[in-house]
Amino acid sequence: MIKPELKQKALRQLALERDEANAVVFLKEAKRAAEILAHDNEYETLDAQLDLLEVFAFRVHKQVARDLKKFLNRVKKIKFTYKTLPSSHAWKSYKNSKTLTVKALKVLTLLRYQEIDILLPVFLKYSVDKDEIVRKQAEEALKATAAYNIEVLKQIGYYPQSKVISYLDKLTDRQKKPVLISNYYSLP
Repeated sequence: MIKPELKQKALRQLALERDEANAVVFLKEAKRAAEILAHDNEYETLDAQLDLLEVFAFRVHKQVARDLKKFLNRVKKIKFTYKTLPSSHAWKSYKNSKTLTVKALKVLTLLRYQEIDILLPVFLKYSVDKDEIVRKQAEEALKATAAYNIEVLKQIGYYPQSKVISYLDKLTDRQKKPVLISNYYSLP
């Protein structure tokens, strides 16, 4: 069996290449990761799958966006098991559903332009989460999506900004209120 760090390194190299033949490899790995994220309870295994997806998610963005959205719905319900248990109980504040949610949101942030229709509702939902670290990561994802990035502007214009505005316009005032209040106070 190949070591996870070697697998990650190989996939990172493949992801940099523009060879369409590699798409089969990425899709296979994404499906394997999706299966683990959907059924496994071991924290370290779930964490490792998110690390792996971060490497090549942009190559199979639609699959990864859908699978991570499902994982986010599942993660708070997981009763985690751990490979190793440190002697201190403080580790539970670092190895829990919040940290995996943040990591999944970070991976999704990488896909924000490719899957904006799937991800905007996810980012908005978590931008009002009760857990501060989750909320902050979702707010960062929203800001990154709505921000003007000159390189993105050159390639796709104002599409991300118009999608954000269009999505917010479709929300009722009641739906907007928690999002706008939460994000208003976090603006730079």
